[in-house]
Amino acid sequence: MVARGLLVLCAAVVVVSSGRSMAYGQTLEPYAGVDVGMAAPTETFRRTADVGGVIAVRGGLRLFTLADSFAVGLEGSPQFVALPIDSGVSTKGRDVQSVFSLTFGPRFALYDEHLEISLASGGGYYLHTTGVVDDDGGGWYLAGALQYQLGNGNTIGLFARRDEAHMRPVKGPSTDLTTYFTAGLTFHHRY
Repeated sequence: MVARGLLVLCAAVVVVSSGRSMAYGQTLEPYAGVDVGMAAPTETFRRTADVGGVIAVRGGLRLFTLADSFAVGLEGSPQFVALPIDSGVSTKGRDVQSVFSLTFGPRFALYDEHLEISLASGGGYYLHTTGVVDDDGGGWYLAGALQYQLGNGNTIGLFARRDEAHMRPVKGPSTDLTTYFTAGLTFHHRY
């Protein structure tokens, strides 16, 4: 249900922005970036993993801008999270529990000549790649960032993101979800 709603929202943004861009002669503005920081398991996932790290590459397209201070776009993000396995878990020789995700969704940004505040949400596919838990499934995320404009299309700042995936967070049968929080530094370049 949530995934269907996000898909409809993304399609509506694309249709509306395509018409606006053509009507005003605006061009689409691509960007790319990287997030690096810490990852902390939350809820039941804390029984399996401890605090670790995250790296994510982000790419997107600003579809349109309103009043030279609000932008709407679409963003895709492959993300890799590596967390040491908790000391109380039977590891079978594995030391790291990792999750790979490929997500996509809308991004909204308020900005001026120096700062940008953004909020993004979306969904995608999540997969435990190493560790004692072996599962995969769909999921969603909610992310925010505060970035400072360095010039020449470059920004640097801080990000925070929460992910929830429909896959087992612990070894054995479970109906709980894998959830984790990431935060750290972000760098973007607009082309």
